[in-house]
Amino acid sequence: MLKKITWTFSANMVTALVKWLMLVVIAQYLTTYDVGAYALALAVTSPIMLFANMKLRSVYVSDVTPNYRAYTIARNGVGLFSLLVIIIIVAIFYPSFMAVIMMVSVIKGMELISDLMYALAHRAQRMRYIAVFTMIKQLLLLLSFWLTIAQTTSLIWGLRIQVVLFLLFLPIEYYYFTMAFSHKKTATKQQIYRVLQMGIPLGLTQLVVSFNAFFPRYILEYVTSPQMLGIFSAIAYITVVANIVMGAVSQNFLSYFSRHVAQQNWHKIIKTLRGPLLGMAIVLSVALLVVSLVAGKFLLTLFYGEPYGQHAVLLVWMSICIFFNALNWNMDTLFISVTILRKQLYFALCGMLITVPVSLLCINYYGVTGAALAMIISSAAQYMIKRAYFTKWLASQEGAM
Repeated sequence: MLKKITWTFSANMVTALVKWLMLVVIAQYLTTYDVGAYALALAVTSPIMLFANMKLRSVYVSDVTPNYRAYTIARNGVGLFSLLVIIIIVAIFYPSFMAVIMMVSVIKGMELISDLMYALAHRAQRMRYIAVFTMIKQLLLLLSFWLTIAQTTSLIWGLRIQVVLFLLFLPIEYYYFTMAFSHKKTATKQQIYRVLQMGIPLGLTQLVVSFNAFFPRYILEYVTSPQMLGIFSAIAYITVVANIVMGAVSQNFLSYFSRHVAQQNWHKIIKTLRGPLLGMAIVLSVALLVVSLVAGKFLLTLFYGEPYGQHAVLLVWMSICIFFNALNWNMDTLFISVTILRKQLYFALCGMLITVPVSLLCINYYGVTGAALAMIISSAAQYMIKRAYFTKWLASQEGAM
């Protein structure tokens, strides 16, 4: 398992690094307004495209009787619907950002297609195969984005090149990740409906969770400006990097959790949650806290510029947020393994009831610092709700033995 975790971790770290470096490129070559426009595009598209994601790759890997064709039909259908929803939202609320937001949404849509293609190799535990291809792809995307921005000083052109490259990669991925593995080529309506039954609750949960995470950004842009949103989002992106790391690590525990759930070995599950997964959460948050206190302002000024370095204190708040985000990742992975899928939506909705008023209050009174506080409170509240439910659920399972 260690080798598989290492490959997955490496690929996801490269992906996170590339996405961060793209943000650095925008900050270095363009303006805080461009950073804000890009951040707004991510904030608008991410919740909806995460709904379309439905965590189908993870569900496919843990499914006892999966039908790959049913999964692709479900994913593509929901993906097209999600793009339509984004178009409507942008036309009503953000018409001046239409070009940037729509290109980001198309890129995210193609990422969804690629992600499910990797599911076949993932189920076959070909983690090295996935990781090597992913790292090469991400580095090429970064190089093209950097060269385009440097030559044109245009965010629009940088995103256009991204769209073209993603389109070129899709047939390559289809050949190496879909055709290379055996799978069923047909699916019944019942099988597609079954996938939607499993995936939509997860998609709705991801939508609400992502909305909770991005809601402070919506309010910050409304109360202050796109420029301030750009500064906050650039600094807060460290939480996205940490989420990718924890997602990579926790995904590798899917099979482990599923095996012990089948054996009703609850002690092993609790030990894993309190051991390596909790340890990873602590390491990530403490490492960022130390770096923030020692060299936060210097690093932000170096990578982004002087306006960002003036808000170095945000990194300290982000280190706390990362801790609770990591704990949420661990619980979500466990819930997939024990098939507690629909309940997660209730957890997210409860979190939203806290996030919305807290964000409105904190940001109106404390501005950009309030946005960071709102992120922490939202993440912590969602973890405590999930933890309380799992404790109750586990007690019922042990009582039935």
